[in-house]
Amino acid sequence: MNDQEMTEQVEPKKEMKASIFTVNEAISESAGEGAEGEAKKPKVPDYVKRMSKELDDLRDKTSKLINFTDSKQFEAIPPLKRTLLNLQASAMTTYFSVLRLRYELEMLEIKKAWGEDNGKTE
Repeated sequence: MNDQEMTEQVEPKKEMKASIFTVNEAISESAGEGAEGEAKKPKVPDYVKRMSKELDDLRDKTSKLINFTDSKQFEAIPPLKRTLLNLQASAMTTYFSVLRLRYELEMLEIKKAWGEDNGKTE
């Protein structure tokens, strides 16, 4: 396989680019602080807060890399380096998608524990 064929296989797809912007980042900082007479909600675990921070950071880095791969500067880079950067963008996007799913699962479980699911499924 030559560099051109390899590059075509790893070009970031438009759906990949769009998917990095779809994370739900709503962690309430006031979780656990109920008003007087209200039952207190359990706090969001630290590891879930770290996942949210990592999603923010990864989204920013992935977005910057994908934007760079769409630039004229990127075209000036040798083909092998472009291919490797495209592979990196693809891997980062996959990592982001998996981490986002893990985060959303954790938040769903937390909301169920808080009694906020109301029997709804998404």
